[in-house]
Amino acid sequence: MVEEYLHQIEVLLSTSPAVRDVEIVRRFVRDTDLEKVLNYRYRIMLADGGFIEITERVLEVHGTLEMTKYRHHWQDGNGVLIKRWDNAPHHPTIDTFPHHLHDGAEDCVVQPPSDHWIGGAAAYPCRSRSARESWRWGRLTSARTVTPASGYC
Repeated sequence: MVEEYLHQIEVLLSTSPAVRDVEIVRRFVRDTDLEKVLNYRYRIMLADGGFIEITERVLEVHGTLEMTKYRHHWQDGNGVLIKRWDNAPHHPTIDTFPHHLHDGAEDCVVQPPSDHWIGGAAAYPCRSRSARESWRWGRLTSARTVTPASGYC
């Protein structure tokens, strides 16, 4: 299952016109008698000059996949953060803790829209900027709004 998950990501990246190049920083599967653990980090250079870095740890246990750690970082060609979704446990006041979104700045932390959570970065490099902006965790949606967790964004 983890191999198929990774294959789907690679197919999408290799066929997306938004992707200029992909650097595999790390990719390995550890297989034990109880589970398989996929760890990978891809740096994706976009045709518009920006880049995305996707880092995930995915467990396969008893025929199911669970993403236990992730960081999906997107920045423009000038190095300015556009968005970063991650589950580092450092914003406990957010309703979706530990899942959160850095929206345009490190200190602008909001909860991601609830309809965006499905796990996996497979659909990120989309065909248009507006589609990329609406992407979250493996699918396209038309929703682009976020709910601020605090008033400082």
